[in-house]
Amino acid sequence: MTSTQAGRLWLTGFPEYGLQHTHRQVPGVLLGNVAVARTILADSGDAPRFSRQFDAEYRSILDALLEAGMPFRVLNLHAATSNLSAQLRADRYPGFRIDAPEQGSTFLYPRDLMVYLRSHDIALTSATWLKPGAGDRGGVSCWPTCWSEGGRVLFSDDTLVVFRHPEKAEAPEQETLNRLRDRGLRVVEIPAGIFGTIDQEGHLSGLFHDHHIDRAAGLVRGPDGTGHLLLGPGYRTGPLNAPLDAHESIAVVRRICEAAGIQVHGIPDTALPYATSLVQSPEGTVVISGGNESVAEVLETIIGAEAVVPTALPITHFPTFASAGIHCLVTESPDFLLAPRTATPQ
Repeated sequence: MTSTQAGRLWLTGFPEYGLQHTHRQVPGVLLGNVAVARTILADSGDAPRFSRQFDAEYRSILDALLEAGMPFRVLNLHAATSNLSAQLRADRYPGFRIDAPEQGSTFLYPRDLMVYLRSHDIALTSATWLKPGAGDRGGVSCWPTCWSEGGRVLFSDDTLVVFRHPEKAEAPEQETLNRLRDRGLRVVEIPAGIFGTIDQEGHLSGLFHDHHIDRAAGLVRGPDGTGHLLLGPGYRTGPLNAPLDAHESIAVVRRICEAAGIQVHGIPDTALPYATSLVQSPEGTVVISGGNESVAEVLETIIGAEAVVPTALPITHFPTFASAGIHCLVTESPDFLLAPRTATPQ
């Protein structure tokens, strides 16, 4: 079922925490997507159905990666539900394991291990999960940093787009961003989106600025090398007590990005949370959630319909209940991560 072609290898993994609970809430949804999340919450069904939906969505993502020609290994396959783990092993999906660094630690997502900047042989690494920390590993310069938490970073070729707090002058660990600029990377900072938490009864219980940009936007490379930032329809920014409306929010981002040579596309309404959470292969193919016509239409104007690969199922439960879209669950791996001294096969 998996490709053995040379070149880039991707990691995907099943989160271990919180997906089997029966007391559900929505930990983080874009302010403009509250109604969408409430609908998914109300229709989530009983515990067995809830669990089966996660399994089906995850399998759908793996199938789309295969269709897109993106070879991968399943990180911490043992953490999947027993049914899904058995299915994936039966279909000979290769597993790959990294043990928790200390007792009680819980693995989250592959993208939290690192951000691999292949074009510059730099890996922004997790100081918790990958030891040793800073230094050269297999020709890749490793920088332990909070920016290893890959949801904070959208990256394509020589361009990074990150969130900063809209009421603060600088993003966290600004010195790391400046080091990346010194290495020739274009780093663009846009104001963070506003998110809310929804409790079990569907009530919006609090607003906050989320630093994970991949929950609100996606970055793709056009055939001519131009960067294109897709902003989800729920994106709002500004102060929590006076958020900007959708038009104003997108206008702010457009001014910043277009000055850096990045085109911005505001996505029309969609019934999906994290609609712009996506991954792009080196050949330009983009994997997105199924049931995502508005995003697919925009991408088709940028890269062509043949380069857009939707999952067979809409990805709804991972974003709504685990704050994870496709971008969270799939990341590129440098060769050194697969060395025997850093992990063991499953």
